[in-house]
Amino acid sequence: MALIDGFFASGEQGIWLDPSDVNLDWRKNLLQRTEEFDNAAWLKTASDVIANDRAAPDATMKADRITFTSATALSVRQGGLSLGSGITYAFSVYVYVPSSLGWASWRLGIDFSDADSTNNDILSLFDQWVKVEIVKTLTGDRAFLDINIFRNGGVNPLVGDHFWLTEAQLEVGSVATSYQKIKSPWRTYLETIQTQPVMFQDGAGSIPVYAPDQPVGLILDKSKQLALSAEKAVNGIFAADTNWTKGTGWTIGSGVATKAPGSASNLTQNMSLLQNKFYRVSFDVVRNAGTLNIGIGNTSVIAAIIASDSYTFHIGTAAASDGILYLMADATFDGTIDNITVKEISGNHMVIGTATARPTLRRGADGIVKIEFDGIDDYWNSRGSLDMSTKDELFIFAGIEKLSDENMGTVVELSANFTSNNGTFAIQAPSATLEDFMFGVKGTIQAIPKKSQATSPKKALLTCSADISNDQAKIRFDGVVAQETSTDLGAGNFGGAYAFFIGMRSGSVSAFKGYLYQLIIRGSLTLDVNVTKIEDFVASKMGYTLPELGSNMEARIALHPNIILANKLDVSQIDYKPDWRPEYYFQFGSGANQANKVFTDTRTIGASSTETIDLTWTTLDAIAKRLNLTKIKALILVASENNSNDILLGSNSLNNPITSFFGAANDRLRIKPGGMIALIAPDANGYAVVQGAADKLDIANDGAGSPVTYTILIMGVSS
Repeated sequence: MALIDGFFASGEQGIWLDPSDVNLDWRKNLLQRTEEFDNAAWLKTASDVIANDRAAPDATMKADRITFTSATALSVRQGGLSLGSGITYAFSVYVYVPSSLGWASWRLGIDFSDADSTNNDILSLFDQWVKVEIVKTLTGDRAFLDINIFRNGGVNPLVGDHFWLTEAQLEVGSVATSYQKIKSPWRTYLETIQTQPVMFQDGAGSIPVYAPDQPVGLILDKSKQLALSAEKAVNGIFAADTNWTKGTGWTIGSGVATKAPGSASNLTQNMSLLQNKFYRVSFDVVRNAGTLNIGIGNTSVIAAIIASDSYTFHIGTAAASDGILYLMADATFDGTIDNITVKEISGNHMVIGTATARPTLRRGADGIVKIEFDGIDDYWNSRGSLDMSTKDELFIFAGIEKLSDENMGTVVELSANFTSNNGTFAIQAPSATLEDFMFGVKGTIQAIPKKSQATSPKKALLTCSADISNDQAKIRFDGVVAQETSTDLGAGNFGGAYAFFIGMRSGSVSAFKGYLYQLIIRGSLTLDVNVTKIEDFVASKMGYTLPELGSNMEARIALHPNIILANKLDVSQIDYKPDWRPEYYFQFGSGANQANKVFTDTRTIGASSTETIDLTWTTLDAIAKRLNLTKIKALILVASENNSNDILLGSNSLNNPITSFFGAANDRLRIKPGGMIALIAPDANGYAVVQGAADKLDIANDGAGSPVTYTILIMGVSS
């Protein structure tokens, strides 16, 4: 959030929706429940499973015993996979076969959808863990994986034969790599990758978005940095039998709330939870039987809980909510509740409860993440009104792409229809006149500045601003003013008792067909950061380069040694003065003796620390434009003479290091206190910068005890 932090620092209200805040490359193991063969994710048609029956290779008691109930090779099967034709997959699993079976040998096999099958070598290894690795290129799309085991070279096991499995993994590639444990994919994501996601597949906010092509039922507003309130629950750990209202069958004791079966009843606490807000509700459940529901008020009931687990929900309260937390057990529920915590999540969060109306997270071939609205029924809406600070000023930054001009498309709109309500605004792509982008704004009188002649498909960074009292409304398209109006906007402030919609007008008509990359709205024109910096930030999230304005550049880099080597003779002195003054001249461009970008800065690094300069997306040049370098023509680094430690230039990490300076990725240059280095490459190729692969420059303080300061110049060519 670093670039945007200052944008909301003055306390103005607004909204920041950031679909890019998701890790889509975290998962390599395509299986789930990889140590839980007793789970329903693994189908057992001819075997029984005893969970956690033997110590695994890591000495934990997690290996499962597979016992055959009929004479077949099939032990377990996992379905629901999406495996592609022509793709090579590596499968690995640990296997333990006991000698007590009397087998002379064994081998493991895998079978993809009864079509692509292969086996490992015949083994005579017993009473020990063996890691089996099998590689297979598929001849068609496959949906499930079978794990088979054969005895004595190829004979099916007998009824009662058994062995143990643990740590199953299926990954793309021809080599089995280090093991990645997967429970359910979304729970593993929550526990190991992103503990506070901003997007959830369900409107209840319990299952995060963790992969492309998943629906987005809830997206959290980051403008308040997802700040949590103080704890709302009192005695959530049930330390005493107080503060909770217990229905029939509920008791509190031994640090838990217990429900006995017999009658449907509730456990409640009036927490005075506000209407039209979002609360993060977490708790632990031990379930023996029956179903439990949780909700805030009788209008915000979350889906049934039917398993023992730790749960977290993001519950949006309704306008009629009574502020009470309800734990609602049916007549058969038998279990305990513990560790209840309830906190409000600050912000204007967007949700859609209807599953078929949820937009979809997509990732393009360029790796850019975006939200797709289908132009039919996809949309989000706020819980209640959008907090806009009750000011008469407004700033909107929207990174979008419209895919159709057939019908009017509502990207965002405050109220059911901005033309009918005062203090409102909208962005349409296109408007009713089609083939355009429109910013509609209204105090008590409306104005509609546009970017015309924008035929779909068209990607656009729209910067929209309005000032009701000064009768100003403006739309910028890709960093350039498209239209500015001075029409009388009437009077009043933005906001009021209006819901906010994204993707459709009032959630019913004028559906937007296209992509949303970023949305930032602020109820003020007073900026704490430069507008062009915000535009550049949004553009970077779109994989987009804004047009450069006033681009021109001239450079001269010279090194003038002034050296006198004196050789004193008996009656005279001979002086040697090298006449060598290398000079380099650069003009604006991208070829030989040309450059078009320059970055300079004086920076300080803490003791024993390293900083990374990103030469593509995030670093800005002297006029607040992204460097986006593809080659470097000059790099000069001067270390402060006050430094006590050396500076290391280069990379000692695997974080996409630049390699074109050095012989290897982890090579580095050492700059002594007061020293400098200069690398000049005037030829057309320069030093290559490869976006997403070799675009990071690490600079390190090589010592403890004190910081180091340096000044750096990087000049190069941007794409």
